[in-house]
Amino acid sequence: METLPNWFWVIYYIFLLLSLVTGVIGLVRQWLSTLSSFAIILSLLAPLVSFVYVVQRSNGLTELGYLLAQLKTGDLWAIFITVMFLYLIAWNLFLLTYLIIKMSKTPAVKRRLFAMKNKLYVFLKKLRFNKQDDDEKSERVKSNSK
Repeated sequence: METLPNWFWVIYYIFLLLSLVTGVIGLVRQWLSTLSSFAIILSLLAPLVSFVYVVQRSNGLTELGYLLAQLKTGDLWAIFITVMFLYLIAWNLFLLTYLIIKMSKTPAVKRRLFAMKNKLYVFLKKLRFNKQDDDEKSERVKSNSK
């Protein structure tokens, strides 16, 4: 049977571990406890269900290929597995945006972001396409009209 490359499995297990850890942290801190507990349950249940489901695949198909093929046919288990992983992706993206917003409100990060914005503004002003004076523009217009 074919399988996916090792780098895929590393990313997959890191993703599941991250989902489990963020769910536990959310539950311990009592921050969105229901969603956190749901993330914990799904991060433990999703790999088990998907493993049992893709064991029945035929030769020549990878796990992901089999899941996508069954998803196209409308298999309910494939839809269920996909929804579980989509929830975990949404959970992690939600926490990431929450942390970015929370961090951007701290004074130290605000100062650094302001400094980076000023440096970027100065850099963009130094670029050539922003330094066109009126003479160059008028010469281009004259040459184009001839």
